[in-house]
Amino acid sequence: TLATPEAPTVVTPFEACVVDGATVADLNITADEGFDIQVYLDEGLDASVDDTEVLVSGNYYVTQTSAAGCESEATMITVDLKDSEAPTLATGDNVFCEFDDATVADLEENIVGDGTITWYTSATGTGTYNRSDVLQNNTTYYAALTPTGECESSARLPVSVTLEVCEIMIPDAFSPNGDNVNDTFVVDNLASEYPNFKMEIYNRWGDSVYTGGASTPSWDGSSSEGSFGSGVLPAGVYFYILYYNDGQTAPIQGRLYLSR
Repeated sequence: TLATPEAPTVVTPFEACVVDGATVADLNITADEGFDIQVYLDEGLDASVDDTEVLVSGNYYVTQTSAAGCESEATMITVDLKDSEAPTLATGDNVFCEFDDATVADLEENIVGDGTITWYTSATGTGTYNRSDVLQNNTTYYAALTPTGECESSARLPVSVTLEVCEIMIPDAFSPNGDNVNDTFVVDNLASEYPNFKMEIYNRWGDSVYTGGASTPSWDGSSSEGSFGSGVLPAGVYFYILYYNDGQTAPIQGRLYLSR
């Protein structure tokens, strides 16, 4: 009569992150010398699994078999796989100005989740983006969240990006009074859409008081030109000429009110 092997004794409960994709081969099981290990999904030992089977949380059952083909009773091994919630989108969308050179890092302004965000190129693959990568139009980016001291989320949030030509918004007034509200005259989206622009501002007598460009895109109500030096200009109506300098868009002019 062939002896039946003892059930495996060197079996350690297994913990891992879902995102790691651990398989049966990763289980902490040691067979006695000369014996082979077999893992089952059920206590009745009807559903065996091989080493490539991806683990799920729950109980597995392990036996060992002798060279003569005698199989032992089963020892249970517990598998506990941890996971985190995927991040979510805040209110709003992910539309950026075409020439803003927005990066992957800018996407995180619209993400809700406490932890580290990893940006992937697909819903399940391993390819990732750097936070400094410039966003591409009509592209979907996938965000996974890793809370501090926890597992990375196995689910990823898809974030679709649209790049569009943004409207140039020219205000008609500003109030450089130091209250941090509307303190500068700045044209939204101008520098990003027309990086070579030039702006000239004149007082009501036609004297140039300010000249700006991409490196100085906002006016704080102080003079930078001519006999006015760097003095603070009085409240009143001023006039601007805006040169887009893109080779095709004609300059425009208008008026604005400086309030103090």
